[in-house]
Amino acid sequence: MEAIRKLPYEKKVEIVKAFYRLITLHLIGAESIYTERFEEDYNMIIFNGDEVDDESSHYIGYYINDLDNAISEIDLFDPQMFFNIAGELDKVINQC
Repeated sequence: MEAIRKLPYEKKVEIVKAFYRLITLHLIGAESIYTERFEEDYNMIIFNGDEVDDESSHYIGYYINDLDNAISEIDLFDPQMFFNIAGELDKVINQC
């Protein structure tokens, strides 16, 4: 999460999108309260094309916190899934 928090804003948006994509592809179970919370918050983001609306952009830090909570819970209860998620998010982090 430290690496994600250090990313520029645009990359953080890509991380949030990637995590949501993993949820919608059912690669992450939505039975977690933290995952459900992340989904609810993600659905409140207003996109203008690929860009996040100015109003929603102020909350990207909160979305990253929700992602952190969800990932932490996954790490606690399903370490293998955690490593799978970390691998997928690492791909997004390393894209230039």
